[in-house]
Amino acid sequence: MQGVDSRKLEHILNRPWSDDGKTFTARCWEGCDSLVSKVNRELFRMVATGEAPDRAIEAIAKAFGTSKANAGRVVMTESAAIASQAQHDCYTELGVEEFEVIGTFDSHMCDFCGEMDGQHFPEKDRRIGENAPPFHPWCRCTTAPYDEDMKDVGYRWMRDPETGKGGTVPSDMVYPEWKAIFVDRPKNSGIIKLKNSELKNGLPQRAEPHSIIDKTDDDGKVLQRRIYGDNGKALIDYDVSDHNRPDKYRTGAHKHVFDYSKKNPHGKAKPLIEKELEQNSDIIRKGENYHDPE
Repeated sequence: MQGVDSRKLEHILNRPWSDDGKTFTARCWEGCDSLVSKVNRELFRMVATGEAPDRAIEAIAKAFGTSKANAGRVVMTESAAIASQAQHDCYTELGVEEFEVIGTFDSHMCDFCGEMDGQHFPEKDRRIGENAPPFHPWCRCTTAPYDEDMKDVGYRWMRDPETGKGGTVPSDMVYPEWKAIFVDRPKNSGIIKLKNSELKNGLPQRAEPHSIIDKTDDDGKVLQRRIYGDNGKALIDYDVSDHNRPDKYRTGAHKHVFDYSKKNPHGKAKPLIEKELEQNSDIIRKGENYHDPE
């Protein structure tokens, strides 16, 4: 049995599950007078005992003659909101000034949560459903303390949509970058080639969504590869050399991820992950023009 989470218990007791309060439960169900009492008891018992939500879901479904899917939506979404509020209290006590939204990197992540992934906000301005999860029923997002100096330290979990296997990616990777590599790239069957001598200002900033364009020299050798995101904007650049600056670009070939919230959206140079090395093996190869970061 897990230890009792007193914060969550307190928030269950204090949730506005009453005739004059509006919660997700109240909005989604009829017969609220009896439902809110049942949900309250089941969630309290679930948190107090530390058990899985299955029993609470089954009990609510049986009591109100509804499906387990409907009951599960209420239980999981309300408990996520309780957990988010408990996180807020904990962060406030610890002096955390900002929190970061963290989504789940797999094929089930929705576009809205994808847009929120990696965004950070003042803890004092946390608003569940607006800038903090849950953002919708069955939302699996969570939050973590945000520290600018620590954002590229460590790794985060993901599931490869192609293989179904779990793995890790750098902690500073956000959903648009992950989606371009693991979801959109495998579907792309063609790469457009443009000669550098025919380009006035380098590769275009916009193109067809999910397209790939290579910049080549007059002999056809690729100098740079650009990946475009859902909105057709440039998302990732792969440069095949160190630009004769091995002191600055220690991996040789490298990538830049665009961040349009910055004045200069062309992000700093970053190393490639294994999946990217596989996908771009025609232009970037370990031991030749790419070296593992030290």
